Amino acid sequence: RALDRRLYLLLYGNSNAAPTGKPVWYFPEKVYDSEETLRKCAESALAFVLGDLSHTYFVGNAPMGHMVIQQMENVPEPFKRFFFKSQVIDTNKFDIQKCEGFVWVTKDELLEYFPEQAEFFKKFLMLATIDAWSCFILLHIPLISAAIMLAWSNISLVRPFMGARGFSSTSEEIVASVLFERLPVVIPKLDPVVYAFQEFS
Repeated sequence: RALDRRLYLLLYGNSNAAPTGKPVWYFPEKVYDSEETLRKCAESALAFVLGDLSHTYFVGNAPMGHMVIQQMENVPEPFKRFFFKSQVIDTNKFDIQKCEGFVWVTKDELLEYFPEQAEFFKKFLMLATIDAWSCFILLHIPLISAAIMLAWSNISLVRPFMGARGFSSTSEEIVASVLFERLPVVIPKLDPVVYAFQEFS
């Protein structure tokens, strides 16, 4: 199904974004607890549904994006969701468990599953499909420039808000989510070959 396009894994069941217990579609995720890094938390989230990570590859150590989930009727407490990107390696099949259902969707289909966050995911997926070096430039150059400006003005706006592990020291919950991507399968186009047959008498 749509093997010539990038596909993304969505799970169906209880998500941190729906603590009321109503099943929803969501990415593999885990609430950050005591892991050494946030990427370790993301790895645990994916391993929980796949069983192991032997056929996966995490792209980089830093999250590729994040969103703040505001307090709503079905979300009693706001939290921050950090997205990591991982890709399928050397396999065509996974034994996906610990959920009520799952589906592999294209980019356009993914936006339909999350209409309220469609604009965010549209930009996020565009960033997720470019090469790693471009990601580094887009993600870090603005941060480097901001750090230089802060150094010049002798102002530190970051330290008061960061804890020992580099995350917010507030009581806001942090969730690591994984954009698990299956790359397109190259299907060769074969030209019809005309064979010459020799008639034997």
